[in-house]
Amino acid sequence: MMPRMITRYLDLISEHQRDLTNSASSRFILEMVELLYTVAKSLRRELPKVKPDTHRMISNLNITHGQIISDPLVTMLLVLGHPSAHTYVKKLAQKSRRTGRRLFELFAHDPTVAKYGQMMTKRQIAILSDPSLYVGEAPRTAVRVANYWRRRLKLAA
Repeated sequence: MMPRMITRYLDLISEHQRDLTNSASSRFILEMVELLYTVAKSLRRELPKVKPDTHRMISNLNITHGQIISDPLVTMLLVLGHPSAHTYVKKLAQKSRRTGRRLFELFAHDPTVAKYGQMMTKRQIAILSDPSLYVGEAPRTAVRVANYWRRRLKLAA
């Protein structure tokens, strides 16, 4: 399907110029619609069967020694003015992997960044100390997208 889509996209230029050099790709439009319908039908049937495995998720968080907090830690340090937050957190993550110690533990006991730790809010510290709290914008985005499609498809709430 991908080659047909690419050919179709490339033909947009030809159609705009009223050139019929690759008009054969127009024959595949119905096939693409059929594929979209088939995939949507399959998703509608299979998606309700998908269930999150919370035990495995927690296990994965623990295996990484809390390194999932690398992203929010870099962001927080940058906002607080750390001059080389990315490099600092990268080295800290490497040390965490090497020693098996949690990333937050290494950060919390590092005197070179103590002033940044003191500038963090209680909520920020909570997120860094418990990675399961780090969800970012996901909940709001999921609700916004669901509401958009509910309205667009005129579905009952």
